[in-house]
Amino acid sequence: MRIIATGAGLNKLSESVNTRNYYSANVFANYEDAFGEAHHVTGVVGFNYERMYLKNVSAAGQNLTSTSLDDLDLVGQNAEGEVLTEVGGGQSEYALAGFFGRVNYDYKGRYLFEASGRYDGTSRFAAGSRWGFFPSGSVGWRISEEPFFKPLSGYVDNLKLRASFGSLGNQNVSSYYTYMRLISVSDFAGFTFGEGSSMAKYATLGAPVASDLTWETSQQWDFGFDLTMLKNRLNITVDGYVRNTLNMLTDGVKLPLLRAAVYIAAGLSTISN
Repeated sequence: MRIIATGAGLNKLSESVNTRNYYSANVFANYEDAFGEAHHVTGVVGFNYERMYLKNVSAAGQNLTSTSLDDLDLVGQNAEGEVLTEVGGGQSEYALAGFFGRVNYDYKGRYLFEASGRYDGTSRFAAGSRWGFFPSGSVGWRISEEPFFKPLSGYVDNLKLRASFGSLGNQNVSSYYTYMRLISVSDFAGFTFGEGSSMAKYATLGAPVASDLTWETSQQWDFGFDLTMLKNRLNITVDGYVRNTLNMLTDGVKLPLLRAAVYIAAGLSTISN
């Protein structure tokens, strides 16, 4: 059997096993009631949780002793009598938890009110910055339901003024551990220790990160009205809104590069008589 040791036809077998465990839970309760045929209240409270765990295991070998079977037990030796094998792995995980609630109230369908909020936590930020509160609310006034509007009811089916405020949190960053300075281990290109063929390794520290990295928050204010006329044949909706993003998750400003060199001179001395 001819063994190809380089190039696209390299005699090599690679195998990997990936484990992915995902757990989620959602619990909530609803409430609804009406009082005196004028007041109507609904509400909901709940909790949600999710967790993801990922683990990878990989192995590879060269110079298989069979051309028809593929198993790591068949990895052979090279010309120097060495068994060429590689192993690898890696694992990561993240978790999310959130409490939420909403309450709605209306009086005879004229005055409308809604308030809601979320309190969310994520493992993607450091322990002191993992939780954020995101409130929302809206109010509305159906003028067409007022007694003084009766003379126009033959022309206007619905007229409602409304205003709202909402906030949403974003925790999507580039990795599960962005708030940490990670250490990477690599091989030197051509430097070994001892008589073996294994390359020497070196470690590098990741770039500095913000110590208070936390949720990005999007806030939106909305104002508008809805108008329906001529027995629902004409509908007009007008909206105006302002949106702000706070604590935006983005690449930081690069700091000036600082280089330091230490020069050590040995055996340099001047002897005078």
